[in-house]
Amino acid sequence: MAELEGAVHVSGHAHTILRMAHLSSPEDFGPWLEATPVLWSLRYKPLVGDALLDELARSHNSVSAANMGLLARCFGWDDVHDGVDPDRLASIQSRGHRRWAAESGNAAELSALLEEEGSLRLGRVTLARCLRYLSQPWHARRSLWQAQLPEHIIEVNALLDALERGGQEPLPAAWDRQQVQFWRSLADVSRPNRWRCQVNALRGGLLAALTLAIAGGSTLMSLAQRDLRTAAALGIGGVLLGVLLALAGALWVHVRWALRQLTLDLSPSRWGWLLALPAPLIALASLILVHGLDLRLEGTLLLFPGLALATARWIRREDGRGFRPRNLIGPGIGMFVPEVGCALVLLLWTTWFLRDRCRRLSIDLPPPASGNTV
Repeated sequence: MAELEGAVHVSGHAHTILRMAHLSSPEDFGPWLEATPVLWSLRYKPLVGDALLDELARSHNSVSAANMGLLARCFGWDDVHDGVDPDRLASIQSRGHRRWAAESGNAAELSALLEEEGSLRLGRVTLARCLRYLSQPWHARRSLWQAQLPEHIIEVNALLDALERGGQEPLPAAWDRQQVQFWRSLADVSRPNRWRCQVNALRGGLLAALTLAIAGGSTLMSLAQRDLRTAAALGIGGVLLGVLLALAGALWVHVRWALRQLTLDLSPSRWGWLLALPAPLIALASLILVHGLDLRLEGTLLLFPGLALATARWIRREDGRGFRPRNLIGPGIGMFVPEVGCALVLLLWTTWFLRDRCRRLSIDLPPPASGNTV
């Protein structure tokens, strides 16, 4: 060991070591660490080590487990008598290695690390595909094509959630921000957005093209057999089904958003109350058709969307926990007996209305007096 002459900028040396640990491979970082003069000093080496450990805890730079092991051996952090908290050291090492695996695209290391932490369970091949999607330069058409399978959207967003940890950790700086925003927007169902509309429109177009291709082939086969009636039926049916699929893809995002608004919890605004009215209004219109105009079949069919909205709101309000499969018995009976269905819809809506009003009244009431008077 040697002593250095003059003042030594401890934090500057710690930052330099961290930068080299971030940029270098273990084969290059080990010899560089041994050749660093400040680490030969008995006086300054512990000070640089403490500053480096604090810098590692604060920094968002990635450090591989191999380089972190070299640092631990160099500064004696893995020594039980060194006084370094082993849990803190393990947390720093895990966080740095996770960032390094994400930045370098090492799917095997990242998959094993996330599975060990219990934050995500994805296969190595799936994780490699997600990392490739996120790390590639932004290209709108390519990303739209890659997002055609719904499971790809789910897997990419699950990886983003595991890496961000509720917004506490930053994503790799090399990843294109627009690429990340694209995949995040596809999982946002709170409101319609441009990318979700385009992805679903492309899905509808692809399904329509496939339908038209199959219908066209079947039509040509029928024409070859001189069966003109079958050929006409297949051609017209294929065109209609293709148009229906294309329209469904173009409108699905907006339809789903509208249905979600109709099944959300009641809100105090006038708009919120209006969104809650379709189900009871449908039930009342069904009663009028059944008993007022003696149109029982039409009234029963009209009740179906009202029952669907009421059941969906029921499931959403209970957050899926208090709802059991046996609760579907009532809506099932209501599909065949319109009086039962109308009574169920009106009962559910009245119950939600009264609960909501009681809850808001309890919130608006002033707190009780403490009893201490001055």
